[in-house]
Amino acid sequence: RAIEFITYEQYKEQIDKIVEGIRSLLSDDIINIFTSEEFDFLLNGQQTIDLEDWKANTIYRGKYIDGEKNKTIEMFWEVLSELEKNELFAFFQFCTGASRIPLDGFGALKGVNNKLQKFCIDEAKEKKGNGLRLIEAKTCFNRIYLPEYSSKEDMKKAISTIIGNDTQQIVTNDNTH
Repeated sequence: RAIEFITYEQYKEQIDKIVEGIRSLLSDDIINIFTSEEFDFLLNGQQTIDLEDWKANTIYRGKYIDGEKNKTIEMFWEVLSELEKNELFAFFQFCTGASRIPLDGFGALKGVNNKLQKFCIDEAKEKKGNGLRLIEAKTCFNRIYLPEYSSKEDMKKAISTIIGNDTQQIVTNDNTH
């Protein structure tokens, strides 16, 4: 009885409104063709990030044009492969502004004006100054500007700084489309 209260009765009014809204859009015949797992997937998208799919649907520009053959790009994917699931989603959101991966995977990633826009890694323009340079993102275009890091540890530190902070404060240069 306590579990029922915690999971349903406590939120009954909100849950009933959600169900009512879904049923106003979809008939029970359509809803019933899905298992609960399939329906959850349709509502919430993928719950894991497939790095191989992300890599396969990435465009490289500037000095990174040779893609995964480049040492910095190789380090980048290696660092991402070592992140926890929630950290990887936070970094994905920093890069794209999207809270979830499209149902059809990274090949269906959309940008500004809801048009297909693959993820892009471009070179960061060199800036003078001290300290660790962070990755910059243009979320409207699913593009990041990746500095060259001297070590994997520096890249990890930069990515950890990004995912450890409020991404709205970290995203730079995104007010220009």
